[in-house]
Amino acid sequence: QFFTKANIISYGIESGIYRAKNIELSFEKSEFDVFYQGMFLVHINLPLFGKYNIYNALGCIAYTYELGIDIKYIKEGLENLSSVDGRFMHYTNKNNITAIVDFAHTPNALNNIYENLIPFKKNRIIHVIGAAGEKDRSKRSEMGLIATNNADITIFTSEDPKNENIFQILLDLTKNLDDKEYYLTVDRKEALKLAAEIATNDDIILITGKGNEQTETILNYKFSHNDFEIIKKELKKK
Repeated sequence: QFFTKANIISYGIESGIYRAKNIELSFEKSEFDVFYQGMFLVHINLPLFGKYNIYNALGCIAYTYELGIDIKYIKEGLENLSSVDGRFMHYTNKNNITAIVDFAHTPNALNNIYENLIPFKKNRIIHVIGAAGEKDRSKRSEMGLIATNNADITIFTSEDPKNENIFQILLDLTKNLDDKEYYLTVDRKEALKLAAEIATNDDIILITGKGNEQTETILNYKFSHNDFEIIKKELKKK
C-alpha cells in the first residue's frame, strides 16, 4: 500500500512496469531487453558489468521515458556510457587469470560483487581485502566473514590505515575467523604480488577497497600506490 497520490512507476528484473528480460552478462557489458507494461520497448547493450547496473539503467530508463524523452536517445545515452573509474576494472592475462579491482568497502558492496561474480567463477576466487583506518570499525568483522565465506583464498592487508594501528585493523577484520584459513600481510603491494604468485589458470583475483586510487596513506605520509597497475604488472610476468 502506497501512502501517496503520486503515480507509482516500478522497475525491476522479476517484476515491474519497466522490466529487464533476456539478460546476457560478461565482464565487459550487460545486454538485456526492456519491456514496458509487458510489451517490448528496446534492447540495451550497456558497457557496464553486473545486475546492479541493470537496475540502475532501468531506473534511468523509467525516469526519462516517463518524462517523454524518445527511447532512441535514452538507448544512445546508456550505450555510450564510460566505465566508472575504480569500479570493476578488470584485466585478463594469457593464462586466463582475471584481476578485478573495485572500490567496494562496505558489507553490502561486497555482497553485491560476489552475487554478480560467482556465476563467472571457473576455478578459484582470490580476494585481497583490507579496511580503511579511522573509519567505522563495526563493519570490519562482517567484511572479513563475507570475504572468507565466498573466496577460496583470502589475503588480508593494509588499506590506508592513516594514523590507526594497522594490526588493530587486521584484528578487527579477522576476529571472528577462528575456524578459517587466510593470509595476512601489512604490505598491500606484497599482498597483490602474493595473489598473482599463487593464482593459476582461470582464477579470479578480486581486489577491493581502493579502486583506482593513486596513493596509500600511512600515518601522515602518502605513498604512490595503484592496485590495478601493480596487479597488471604482476600478472603479465606469469
